Amino acid sequence: RLPGIEAGRDYDFALTTGPDGSRVYLDGSEVAQTDFAVDLRQNAEFIQFGGRGWASETGTAGFDAPFAGTIADKRFFDQALEPDDVAALFDPEAPAFAGPFTIDPPDIL
Repeated sequence: RLPGIEAGRDYDFALTTGPDGSRVYLDGSEVAQTDFAVDLRQNAEFIQFGGRGWASETGTAGFDAPFAGTIADKRFFDQALEPDDVAALFDPEAPAFAGPFTIDPPDIL
């Protein structure tokens, strides 16, 4: 849990993961990190937003514990972003982010 999260307020959220671990950003600033590394190229499960996928069998869609809110944007990149790259994504004054190629998997529910 992150302290200070308020219901009804918009937040810019980013999660990066790579061989050095995972980092969570809120409004462009890092708020959490772990050494736990995830390689989505090895993932056999559906990538799901707004719900917990534990309610489905491997390789099938389905979720429980739905998120009560709005997810307005999603982006996937082919590498973990650096802190400055994440900050630039959410900075309206920054030039357009010209970093890693964005991918948008077709099986997003």
